[in-house]
Amino acid sequence: MKIGIKKIILLSAYLVVIDAVNASTIDNCNEVHPLEDLKKIFDRVSGKHKIDCEKNASGAWFYKMSTIRPNENDLGIETKIKLPEIIKDNDRIYHNQSDNSDYKNGPLDRPSIYLGGKIGGAELDAGLTWDKIHDENPKEGEEFAFRPFWRNTENGIDEPTEWHNPPVKSKNKTTNSCPEKKIEPNCSEKNTYFYPKDNIVMKIEELPIKGNQSKSMMKMVIKSQNGNKCFSVCFPQKKNPKVRGNTWKRVNSIDQFTLGPCYQNIDRKGFNKNCRVGNENKTVLRTKALSLETHWQEVNILNSKGNYPLVPDKDAKITVGKEFCDKFTGLKKRDHFRDSTIDTKGGQVISIFPITPRK
Repeated sequence: MKIGIKKIILLSAYLVVIDAVNASTIDNCNEVHPLEDLKKIFDRVSGKHKIDCEKNASGAWFYKMSTIRPNENDLGIETKIKLPEIIKDNDRIYHNQSDNSDYKNGPLDRPSIYLGGKIGGAELDAGLTWDKIHDENPKEGEEFAFRPFWRNTENGIDEPTEWHNPPVKSKNKTTNSCPEKKIEPNCSEKNTYFYPKDNIVMKIEELPIKGNQSKSMMKMVIKSQNGNKCFSVCFPQKKNPKVRGNTWKRVNSIDQFTLGPCYQNIDRKGFNKNCRVGNENKTVLRTKALSLETHWQEVNILNSKGNYPLVPDKDAKITVGKEFCDKFTGLKKRDHFRDSTIDTKGGQVISIFPITPRK
């Protein structure tokens, strides 16, 4: 087998980085979780499900389960979840030296728990991401929590390019983006936060527009199972009129950023070589950040002829990033994604370990 000199050099450098990081202890989380506790979580029986790799997705530590074939009767997805415990990597923190209020300040690893799919062939991501707490008095020692987001295709169908969060300082905002008959009772569109180990319900459903094959309204609801909090919003989603039906997914992820050059203004002025930039379509970055024990208690596809659980079968699959099938990275799926066997309700427990706890 012939391997170019350039590739050998790059591979050697990458493996040196892996060895150096793996040799270190996860010391920043010892106060929260002693290493022995992490080993116990890691050593719990892992599922035997087949895991494939996405051909065109990389740059995040994600574990996705999705339906495969578009179905015109599949109009949504709903799940009950216990949110994971999050541990940050203190060595991967971004701070804009010239702006303490920059919303990008904080961890370069942002765990997320979300739903979505392809709505008429157009990608949709919507759920919760790890974000700075703006509108609530955080618990002692906590600056971050899970905040709603949705990334949709308002302006095109090639990829989701429009990123949204509920507006900061929107405590008194009530739901008004949904059609009157679809407004969620006792819900609002205000900026709402959910915390690790919270038990929540998350739902996304398509609200078809009669006679319009190129656009739908989408409705997202995220609420605590005890009824204390409820966030709901509706938003447009462009579709490919040639594609009939939807596929749906549920995702665990640690989304990643790195430092790189950028222009801070749209007129290409204010060049900065240490901007926070997304890591999408690159290789995942080693980090001591952890997402521990997300419990998908049940996951159901909302079908007009009868709902059914999202479980592995000929019509559903589990995937991770393409770098986990690249022999040159040395990454192994089961080393980094600890997943329990999926039960008949679609329930599963998942932990993400970018660094494997040493035995």
